Amino acid sequence: MMFLIFEKVWRKSIRINNALNNNSQAQQLENLKNFKSPMSKEVKLISFLGSFVLLFIGFSFILTQSSIHFKALIVLSLLILFMILFSKSLYNIKLKKDHLILHFRLGRKRIYFKNIERIAPIHFDNLTMTMGTKGCFGFNGNLMNDTKASVNDRKNMIGIYTKKENYLFSVKHPQKFMVELKKKLV
Repeated sequence: MMFLIFEKVWRKSIRINNALNNNSQAQQLENLKNFKSPMSKEVKLISFLGSFVLLFIGFSFILTQSSIHFKALIVLSLLILFMILFSKSLYNIKLKKDHLILHFRLGRKRIYFKNIERIAPIHFDNLTMTMGTKGCFGFNGNLMNDTKASVNDRKNMIGIYTKKENYLFSVKHPQKFMVELKKKLV
């Protein structure tokens, strides 16, 4: 008898727990939207050629008649340069409840919705940079107007203007992204 009562209570608690989990999962999915930022063919080509040039420079220094310390320093410097260029590449954008997150290969940047003044689609641009990668693993760096750029595809760019900084990045489906972002801003 006691076992039946315990089993009934246990089953009821499992049903309640499952219902709560289903609601919280649905709520999490509603609060979290992922948008990819794939590299365009142009960026892939520039990245491949840039990597090839770095590899060629590294091998040419290895084959020279200089000391092993100098060779190791050059190869290590080129490897660090390659990793820095690769780590700045944007690959994913997440919209959460009160902010969006720009995920880079190494690190991330949060932009809170309360700081966003406006968003705008940006059409194809040459992206004049003061300092940046100019196509190797994306167009990453600072533009002439102090905008922080993380662009992998110059045809699908979005500009976000905040109170302190401006951001320019690319996303696979910019119109869909803007619709979802505007829903969060309201």
